Amino acid sequence: MTVLLLLGSSSLFAQAVRQSLAVHFVPHVPYRGQRYTEDCETAALQMALAHEGIRVSQDELLRAENISLKAPILDRRGLVLQWGNPDTSFVGQPDSASISTAYGASSGYGTYAPNIAAVAQRFGGVVLRSGTGLTRAELERAIEDGHPVIAWVGDRAGRMRWAPLARWRAWDGELVEYPAPSSGVYEHCVLVAGWSDKGVYVLDPLDGARSGSNLNPVVGPAWVAWDEFLAGFRTFHGMAVVMN
Repeated sequence: MTVLLLLGSSSLFAQAVRQSLAVHFVPHVPYRGQRYTEDCETAALQMALAHEGIRVSQDELLRAENISLKAPILDRRGLVLQWGNPDTSFVGQPDSASISTAYGASSGYGTYAPNIAAVAQRFGGVVLRSGTGLTRAELERAIEDGHPVIAWVGDRAGRMRWAPLARWRAWDGELVEYPAPSSGVYEHCVLVAGWSDKGVYVLDPLDGARSGSNLNPVVGPAWVAWDEFLAGFRTFHGMAVVMN
């Protein structure tokens, strides 16, 4: 859907309104904050499925994501040598004590596009595309056609950031790329539901609603400048799941 917004300044679209921009957005996408410290991908999927009329809890989705609780093997510098495979499982604790790049026995990490796409289809969701390499033009076109996009980004202190990647060897022998711990950037996932010339409208599950966590309280549904979003999106080589 494409509109020229004429809403008041209190609207979530106020930034675009002030710039008098035509805004493309996907209507009828409900916001859901993540239930646990590490299940941003699950919350993003929950929102995308709700857009398709599929109601399912984050706990149900997590159970279908094949949670792998085996602790990582680290080297002396704290780099991960071996851990689970996020392409086929949710790696680590979904509700770890804190969000940190200092991984250990009680840490959580998350999961990647192939696993989220498979779980989406298991619950009846329609996946139009899954994997890496999604370009800005393709993302824009998906939104224009009414398709929300689950996007993986690098994040540091609530801001999307690019990071160099390190690698670990999964238990099944596959190599896994993840943000180098020295960067201070961790893996995060948001749902993209709109765009304008100035930025993207994201439903960020990391809303700080969970009591006792270290979640950033200022995120949630928000506009993010293109430069910031694309920097974070580039960390994971344009990894995304385009839903119906």
